[in-house]
Amino acid sequence: IANKYGFEEVDSPIIEPIEIYSKSGEEIPDQIYELIDKSGRKLALRPETTPSIARMIEAKKDIKLPIKWFSISRCLRYESPQLGRQREFFQLNLDILGNKNMQSDAEIISTSIRIMLAFGLNMKDFYVRISNRKLIEALLLSVGIKKDKLQVVSRTIDKVSKLNRKDFVLTLKDLKLSDKQVKQILRILSIDNIKEIKKYKLDVSGINGLNELNSLFSYLRSYNLSKYCRLDLSIMRGFDYYTSTVFEVFDKKEKFRAVSGGGRYDNLANYPGV
Repeated sequence: IANKYGFEEVDSPIIEPIEIYSKSGEEIPDQIYELIDKSGRKLALRPETTPSIARMIEAKKDIKLPIKWFSISRCLRYESPQLGRQREFFQLNLDILGNKNMQSDAEIISTSIRIMLAFGLNMKDFYVRISNRKLIEALLLSVGIKKDKLQVVSRTIDKVSKLNRKDFVLTLKDLKLSDKQVKQILRILSIDNIKEIKKYKLDVSGINGLNELNSLFSYLRSYNLSKYCRLDLSIMRGFDYYTSTVFEVFDKKEKFRAVSGGGRYDNLANYPGV
C-alpha cells in the first residue's frame, strides 16, 4: 500500500546518538537501551524511526522536497512486556517531509486507512480519532487554564479513556482547577462536530489549528474516507513532538491500545513533516 501511494522505502541505523531521541515524548527516553562506545559517545538502540528520518533529512541539504518515505524497522524499548507489546518489535513508519499543506496529513491518514482495509477490516472494525494540538491548547486557554498548567492538564486529558468519569474529574480537581473549569473541559471533550468549536474565543494559534482541522477533514471527505474518521479532542500524543494534527487508529470495541498513530512535527527537522 505504501508503494502504491508513492512512498519510497528507506532504512535507518539501528544504533544512533542518544540525543536525537530527546524530543521523543514522555515515555521513550526512559525506555531506551543505552550503550557507550569506545570513544565515550552515548548511543541508543533505535526505539522508534522518525527521529532518525529527521536526522537523515537534515544531513541531505540538497534533497528534493517533498519526500515520501516508509520503513519497516526493528525497534527496541525497555518496557514491561505485555500481550501484543514486547521489548523488541517491528514498526511501520510513514513520513512526508517538506510540505505544510494539510494534504500531507490527509495522505498519511488515508494510507493508514487503506492499510487497515487491505488487511480485510472494515468500518465495523476500526476508526481514526483526529485532533489538533494548536486547537486543543487554545480551547484550554479559552476556559482559563494558565499556560504553566497546559501540559499537566493535557497529560491528564490524554488519559481520559483509561479513567472513569469520577476519577478523571478528581484528577483535574487535584490540579487545582475550579468546578467551572472542570465542567468546561468535559464539555470541550464531548465536542464531536467542528462547527461546535465556533462558539469558543480562540487565539491566533487556535484559529490556525481550527482552519487546519477543517482543511484536513475536507481532504478526507474528497478521498471518501471521512466515514472512518472522528473528531476527538482528547487525542494528545508526543507533547514535545507534535505541533498540529494528531491521530490514532483504534479498534471499534476499544479492547486494545491504539493500533497506530502519528501527527505533524514541524519542529523536529529543518522541514515541516508528518
